[in-house]
Amino acid sequence: MDTLDLHGTLHDEAEYKIHRFIYRSEIPCKIITGHSERMKEIMRSVLNEYDLSCHHESCVNFGSFIVTDK
Repeated sequence: MDTLDLHGTLHDEAEYKIHRFIYRSEIPCKIITGHSERMKEIMRSVLNEYDLSCHHESCVNFGSFIVTDK
């Protein structure tokens, strides 16, 4: 599964990285945001543009998401 790890990424760079990743990846894929609420908001905003959805990878890791079709 394609994975994008946003640890160490500045919020200003995140939108571009997520767009590029979604464009090049097969769905489902994984995005690791870490625990930053702002990073999660950015990710969800980009996913909405592609009409994609996401859910937590597991019930114990709330900083990792599986991206799926709606």
